[in-house]
Amino acid sequence: MKLYYTIWVDCILRIKSQSQNRENWKFLSILFMGIAMSLNFIVISIFLSDLNMIDKIFIVKINFFIENSKLNSILGFIMSYFLPALLLNYSLVFYNRKYERLIEKYKYHNGRYIGTYLLISFLSLPIYALTAFLLLKLIK
Repeated sequence: MKLYYTIWVDCILRIKSQSQNRENWKFLSILFMGIAMSLNFIVISIFLSDLNMIDKIFIVKINFFIENSKLNSILGFIMSYFLPALLLNYSLVFYNRKYERLIEKYKYHNGRYIGTYLLISFLSLPIYALTAFLLLKLIK
């Protein structure tokens, strides 16, 4: 949990350090970390699916909009991956203003930790896909 909280403190303080974000730093922090965690959940799901450890990639089926399947897919993604990350992050960082205690406890690294985490999170899916593609080419 130490690394998780260190990344969070780095994220919060980096976003708060920019004057244009002083009003909405909570929203931006939870948005960036939620998207990054969602991507990590997807990569883990795909990896476990490829290893036949799970039957299929978990996505909640949503049928709110009968004529718009893309909108249903987006809502399904949000319910399956983004909402769990959002709830987890809120309960571990923002509930009862825990971030105030975390900021006192963990060191700020000038955005290096959050930058590295976001970079790894956003590149993990393309790197995994490229690696799988190259391995399939080698096997054939």
